[in-house]
Amino acid sequence: MNQLTADQIRAAVEAGRRETEEFLCDLIRYPSVPGHEKPAMECAAARFARLAEVEHVQLDNSLREDEDYSWPVPDLEYDGRFNLRLRRPGSGGGRSLLLNTHMDVVPASKDHERPFDPRV
Repeated sequence: MNQLTADQIRAAVEAGRRETEEFLCDLIRYPSVPGHEKPAMECAAARFARLAEVEHVQLDNSLREDEDYSWPVPDLEYDGRFNLRLRRPGSGGGRSLLLNTHMDVVPASKDHERPFDPRV
């Protein structure tokens, strides 16, 4: 097994820093409040397509019937929304890694100046 050193990991992180900052700033520009995530999701899908196989997994309101659905939001519709599933096959026969996150953000307060204007 090929072991990476701490210096190699730091160098890899630094090599990708600028592109990562640009991607995160692009995502922040989208006001992805619940029910309005599609533009941010499309941005993410386009960026992730460079790295992995990207699949749009359609959602609908039947999601509410799932026994693990634990956060009912009144009047939030799932019809027409989607998740992204990314797959990047490895070559070494090792274990799989699964990451999970969400795209929506809470609405900005009235006093929040330019909430979707990223600053680094």
